[in-house]
Amino acid sequence: MEHVEGQSFLAHVRGDASREAGPTIQIDAELERARDAGAGENEHGTPTPSSAPNSPRPAPTFDEARLREALRQLALGIRAIHETGKLHLDLNPSNVKVTAQGRVVILDLGLIRDEPTEQRPDRPARACGTPPYMAPEQIDLEPGTASDWYAFGVMLFEALVGKTPFEE
Repeated sequence: MEHVEGQSFLAHVRGDASREAGPTIQIDAELERARDAGAGENEHGTPTPSSAPNSPRPAPTFDEARLREALRQLALGIRAIHETGKLHLDLNPSNVKVTAQGRVVILDLGLIRDEPTEQRPDRPARACGTPPYMAPEQIDLEPGTASDWYAFGVMLFEALVGKTPFEE
């Protein structure tokens, strides 16, 4: 596999590399809001998460043109994987990099497997993948091409809304 230097899918479409860290950034933002609101602090002077105000998350920012192009290339990549009779089974923003030139590259083929067929089911022994991006049928040990498209949809949802559909 080639060495790919670039940003995660979400960092690219949001046009903000500082969001690469994901949940850590959101937690830090909540603590900043708590500090600004004068909420409680621990013995070290750090605002406590429980004292953070219950304000709604700000809407994520994203570059629509970047999002459209990245999704187009990602869809072509998923289709190419499926055309070879394979399933990726671990598509998530950190496994999709975008180079400085805007080329989308699907990484981490560690869970890739043959697409199951009625003649030769290739059923995994256990569910594998990144939970927020796993389709229900993948968790039930019956993955198919729809499992990868489900992950695609979760990535789109996260790019638009700023969180996965089902928080852990």
